[in-house]
Amino acid sequence: MKTIFPIFSITILALYSLSACTQEESNKQTQQLTTKATKAFKNGDYTLAVQLSEQACNAGDANSCSNLGVLYLAGKGVKQDYAQAAKFLEQACNGGIANSCFNLGALYSKGMGVEQDYTKAAKLYEQACNVSDANACNNLGGLYSEGKGVKQDYTQAAKLHEQACNAGIAIACSNLASSYVKGLGVEKDIEKAAELYTKACDDGDKDACLLVNTGKELIKQISN
Repeated sequence: MKTIFPIFSITILALYSLSACTQEESNKQTQQLTTKATKAFKNGDYTLAVQLSEQACNAGDANSCSNLGVLYLAGKGVKQDYAQAAKFLEQACNGGIANSCFNLGALYSKGMGVEQDYTKAAKLYEQACNVSDANACNNLGGLYSEGKGVKQDYTQAAKLHEQACNAGIAIACSNLASSYVKGLGVEKDIEKAAELYTKACDDGDKDACLLVNTGKELIKQISN
């Protein structure tokens, strides 16, 4: 079961958004910084994007803190630094950015830039999953399946993988299919597993495509 993938959700452009505008001059300045940072990123000037995002983050813009964390994760405009990434992602997560909670959870899960802590990772994944971050739901399902940071619970794992699968996360469909193959948390059902592997393949999971192409007989062999 490929439970903890992708490790990070690198969605910088999606996170570059304008702050809620107020009449205060400081907020207008922050808004201008985020706009300029977006333009710098789109133009490939990552160094300037980092500088502007840091200024906006320091002014309290959670989206900018999130973007800054991702830039440190990816090593764009700065030297790759997971500890710094964790610092800014935590600020963004505390500011309500679900994607940052997911990425920070991944750092704790892998022990990158922070001390490995599955319990902390599970809490962060849950926080993000509760506000519809499907990748977080998938990874939280993985932790329940493996009993890392939470009490092992195959039923809860299947529920979370189904939630992520329905949201279009291909690997979650494969994870749920694996549960049906083994009868873990759900009733064993090879037909259902085959359907889920097909969906996972259609959504982009190449490993699932291999199982689909080799047919149900191989899936039955895996279940034995």
